Amino acid sequence: MRSPETIGPLLTLYAASQSLLPGAHIHANLLKSGLLATFCNHLISFYSKCRLPGSARRVLDEIPDPCHVSWSSLVTAYSNNALPQDALGAFRAMRARGVRCNEFALPVVLKCAPDAGLGTQVHAVAVATGLNGDIFVANALVAMYGGFGHVDEARRVFDEAGSERNAVSWNGLMSSYVKNDRCSEAVEVFGEMVWSGVRPNEFGFSCVVNACTGSRDLEDGKKVHAMAVRTGYDKDAFTANALVDMYSKLGDIHMAAVVFGKVPETDVVSWNAFISGCVLHGHDQHALELLLQMKSSGLVPNVFTLSSILKACAGAGAFNLGRQIHGFMIKACADSDGGYIGVGLVDMYARYGLLDDARKVFDWIPQKDLLLWNALISGCSHEGCHGEALSHFCRMRKEGCDINRTTIAAVLKSTANLEAISDTRQVHALSEKIGFLSDSHVVNGLIDSYWKCNCLHYANRVFEEHSSDNIIAFTSMITALSQCGHGEDAMKLFMEMLRKGLEPDPFVLSSLLNACASLSAYEQGKQVHAHLIKRQFMSDVFAGNALVYTYAKCGSIEDADLAFSGLPEKGVVSWSAMIGGLAQHGHGNRALDVFRKMVDERVAPNHITMTSVLCACNHAGLVDEAKRYFNSMKEIFGIDRTEEHYACMIDLLGRAGMWDEVAKVRKLMKDNNVKKEPAMSWVELKDKVHTFIVSDKSHPRARDIYAKLEELGDLMSKAGYVPNADVDLHDVDRSEKELLLSHHSERLAVAFALISTPAGAPIRVKKNLRICRDCHVAFKFISKIVSREIIIRDISRFHHFSDGACSCGDYW
Repeated sequence: MRSPETIGPLLTLYAASQSLLPGAHIHANLLKSGLLATFCNHLISFYSKCRLPGSARRVLDEIPDPCHVSWSSLVTAYSNNALPQDALGAFRAMRARGVRCNEFALPVVLKCAPDAGLGTQVHAVAVATGLNGDIFVANALVAMYGGFGHVDEARRVFDEAGSERNAVSWNGLMSSYVKNDRCSEAVEVFGEMVWSGVRPNEFGFSCVVNACTGSRDLEDGKKVHAMAVRTGYDKDAFTANALVDMYSKLGDIHMAAVVFGKVPETDVVSWNAFISGCVLHGHDQHALELLLQMKSSGLVPNVFTLSSILKACAGAGAFNLGRQIHGFMIKACADSDGGYIGVGLVDMYARYGLLDDARKVFDWIPQKDLLLWNALISGCSHEGCHGEALSHFCRMRKEGCDINRTTIAAVLKSTANLEAISDTRQVHALSEKIGFLSDSHVVNGLIDSYWKCNCLHYANRVFEEHSSDNIIAFTSMITALSQCGHGEDAMKLFMEMLRKGLEPDPFVLSSLLNACASLSAYEQGKQVHAHLIKRQFMSDVFAGNALVYTYAKCGSIEDADLAFSGLPEKGVVSWSAMIGGLAQHGHGNRALDVFRKMVDERVAPNHITMTSVLCACNHAGLVDEAKRYFNSMKEIFGIDRTEEHYACMIDLLGRAGMWDEVAKVRKLMKDNNVKKEPAMSWVELKDKVHTFIVSDKSHPRARDIYAKLEELGDLMSKAGYVPNADVDLHDVDRSEKELLLSHHSERLAVAFALISTPAGAPIRVKKNLRICRDCHVAFKFISKIVSREIIIRDISRFHHFSDGACSCGDYW
């Protein structure tokens, strides 16, 4: 028998090495010698570390009257062996026997609490026993409340700890905020800690860096990084990995590389953080290079590495590497990790349009979780298989799988493309039932789907009920209004957004420019342009393209040209917008020059570009040129001819005298009961759009407008104008026809502009149909009489009337 002085240290030694037999031998000797009670706590700890909590319990049962330390040791033994329910049972038995708890038992019990309700009961025990003032108990309470989402209660316990608070206390509170997505407040807590004189440790630094990542606060992240460097904690593995993760996720890949290069010993976590950040920000090739470096360093990629790499394969076109990873997974029979990597495989195959392979991977994985379902549904939606996406969603629901905002967003994309109003309503009802209508992505998807289903009123209702101060919802609604021809309402909504203090982004301003283009609202387009300049969005390719398109549609080809010249990068959309603008303004030869320059710069045209090119030939009367482009677009550019291309050629050939073909088209329209829509014209003045129809007397200034028309009529007659009554097909006498001609919607709009704008200011009017020949002649006279430029945008092109002539050369 060993001496009592050596028994305790020996049991500690055997516990550390998990040497069960020598420890059990000591246990047997203690039973024989009657010294069990003296060393029971050592034995409970020994069996706990040997992963035998049941044996630890039997030791306790062998003692006639175990003390609070023995009970606490048993509670800890169960907790350390991942048996929280047994730990709670031992705590209840301890309380039932009247044994007082100590400051060591309560933190362990709080860690095992399954919910905040039980945690609150333990808190009450702490208050009753006076242990709530103990800093270990207080720290455990902060962690418990934070873990169950009761951050404010965690803060209250933290504040009550007062001067006893230590670095662990501050770390626990920061962690509570981070876990509950209140990262900005976590950063503020870190600042409080530093100002209070408590020196952060490695856990505090890694926690606050994660908070900066969560709040996307790169500036504060850089300040924390500097402090970590000054205190030497930048060499700590946790802090270094958190810094790599922060810089990677927030897009500063250069700094991520710098920090990564200084990590003393990079592990799999370091590599994964750097690789996933590169993939997140589109640096797919860099991510693949990092994988090779990681393997060269001797580290083996894990499932998280491979999942990121599969996304990089899809983005970088490294399909063969993705296939190799898939083959590796099959050979390794990695069913346990297959679900996680399977998401990447499904996503990769779907991006390559290989939905059959995506489905095979999906079917290969036995346990289908939310991420896997989302990958398949999103893949189907992305590839245009919208019916299949909805079918998988129904199956997912039947199998009882949970859904999240990603699921709903993918499904709504499909309902929008299918214009499936019934399905949209069902998804709307489900989102409301589950509580997803507070999510901006879901609201955005609903607005988009409803307006594409021609239910703008439903879209507007969703917006009004759930938009709050959400910039994404405003962007969606402004886009919806613009696309549905409600440009004026889109402008009003934008002004409301500004009044709410919301900062517009390039997307909302691009949508707004499209609204201005649909209204020919030149002045409002200039205001949006000013917002782009003020917010330094001019380098945004979408906003730049929209600006070119808007100025061209508003009749200012000079401004469109300036905007085009200022684009940092010109893609096919940029070139097409400029070519189309020049064509509509009658600058056919200039449009063709721009097209040739586009081809010289190796920018491949698309079908829209070729439509603009044919329109340019049409407006310039270049029949042979048009034929050459029409006949060669497939061979030279690989573009199939569309209905628009044929329509341009029919129009062009009709102008060239092939009237038989024109007659056939008109007869076809009549046979198919295609009716001409009523003529409308509108003009923008002081941020308001004024709309007119023929013989319209509803305008507040109708009397002044008709008086101006009568005045102009007298002046035009003296200048030699004779109305061409033959263009009016109404069955009335000639004088009535001449009166109707003088009251056409575009003439009302011009007359209103003349009495409402300063002398010499250009007049811009938009008409939804083609301008009649009589109005065309009349505006040449009017432009000379009033010494103003009159710009009429009809459905076919722009007409710039100035000093008695039109830019179209009477060819339109």
